[in-house]
Amino acid sequence: MGIAFRGVAGAPPPVILIAMKKFAVFLAAAALAPAAFAEIKMPKIFSDNMVLQRGERVKVWGGADSGADVRVEFGGKSASAKAGADGRWEVFLPPMEASSEPREMKVYENGKPAKAIKGALVGEVWVTGGQSNMQFEARAMDGGKEELDALPANLRYFAQDSGKISEKPLRDFAGRAEWLVAGRDNLAHSNAVALFFGSRISRALGGIPVGIIESSRGGTRMVGWTPIEFFESDPLMEPARRMFRADSEKWRKSEFEKKSEKWRRARGKWEAEAAAAKSAGKPAPRCPWEAHDQAKPDISRPYGVNNPSLLWNAKVSPMAGYSARGFLWYQGESDYMWSGFKSIFEGMTKAWRAAWGKPEMYFLCVQLPSYKDNGWEYMRWDQMRASLENPNAGVAVSIDTGDRDDVHPTDKKAIVDRLAAIALHDVYGRKDLAVYGPIFKSAKYSGGSAEIEFDLRGRKLECRGAPRGFLAKGKDGKWREASAKVSGGRLSVSTLDGSEIRGVRYLWKGWAKPDVCIYNDAGLPAFGFSDEKR
Repeated sequence: MGIAFRGVAGAPPPVILIAMKKFAVFLAAAALAPAAFAEIKMPKIFSDNMVLQRGERVKVWGGADSGADVRVEFGGKSASAKAGADGRWEVFLPPMEASSEPREMKVYENGKPAKAIKGALVGEVWVTGGQSNMQFEARAMDGGKEELDALPANLRYFAQDSGKISEKPLRDFAGRAEWLVAGRDNLAHSNAVALFFGSRISRALGGIPVGIIESSRGGTRMVGWTPIEFFESDPLMEPARRMFRADSEKWRKSEFEKKSEKWRRARGKWEAEAAAAKSAGKPAPRCPWEAHDQAKPDISRPYGVNNPSLLWNAKVSPMAGYSARGFLWYQGESDYMWSGFKSIFEGMTKAWRAAWGKPEMYFLCVQLPSYKDNGWEYMRWDQMRASLENPNAGVAVSIDTGDRDDVHPTDKKAIVDRLAAIALHDVYGRKDLAVYGPIFKSAKYSGGSAEIEFDLRGRKLECRGAPRGFLAKGKDGKWREASAKVSGGRLSVSTLDGSEIRGVRYLWKGWAKPDVCIYNDAGLPAFGFSDEKR
């Protein structure tokens, strides 16, 4: 005999109603659980195998519930903070000594374990950036394969996707970003100059851990690597703003539609080829870059991915402030200009230092090498002056390297050696190292000749082979080939016909490698220079 239930027609029996209510309560509690204890979120720069900067406070940050108590523990040290209304928090761990012992960083939220980062070391950290010659692969550098086999065990390399851009500053990297342990197999495609700079620093400092953080992308301009607030307001960026306004106007009036039509033709051709391949049962051809979605012109982006701040937002903003010793920069090929380079370069370096909260953070760059006859001599001059006029910056001369017809030369070993030597001298106190060749100081003009004075930094002046690569400015204002001689450690430059000299230049051209002849006795070449009689 069944049991009769009374109630609303079609309604579930009371027992089932009770069960349903209990299940609803359970679902509600489950929905509230994440809000009661959400997982700590941290940018990918804080991940397994990371290297923390020794000898200074280490900034650690992330996200949590609004108002949550956050504590970070590492190596017997700890720091705490309360998350803000937006969930953001940051702490500073006390300075630590270098350590090759892989240790775990633990993060707690409201007293409960929330995140663990394994294999962390303490040593020296360098943030690197630039364009294609910084992105140049380790395996492709002359001697790169041998160097890959000899990487120090304590070297770590932070790699990220090269193609990302963003309209707004990101709190974390949008694509792949991870710390890699040194090894030939996993670092063959890493940035040669950055990686091998790190290996030299580690060995020179007795094998302590070194972390190299890479951020580069081929074909990029400085404005793309500059935070928008600096680009829009800093006086140093005025030449860049002026050019951007002019280029934007030209882009809107004439270039955008031309580039769009070119893209549409390329796209149509590829789509037709893909359709034909599909009909024939064959694989579709790979979409060429000129037909790719990312290559489609945008009316709001006259510089494309190089529009102000797009690269900074995606590739630097997520790690800005990560405690580090200095910056290593290799770029300039895409910023071809006769004037204004120095100001923009100084503005960009100022912006990076501000983002790290260290206005005197060391900034080391590579001077452009020899390549074609393209006006790079003006940018080399600005790179040298911007760096050597700053007590917390350095520049590696590379004019005796390069390939006349290839913007991506493979002979980068000398550049790496010089970068490492400058860092060891300026940052780590190795004052026994010779780091610069002769640096132009002044010229004394008299009749048809000029006596050149160099800053030799205690070294001796040498000329290798016949003196060459010199120009003299005549009374008519024209520059002509000049003669030169080195005698008794002094350099003199003369006009060929004995006429009055009013200016002197050395290696003042894009392709200058064959004419490099002035060195010091440590084998370091002189910087190219230009001077005129006042």
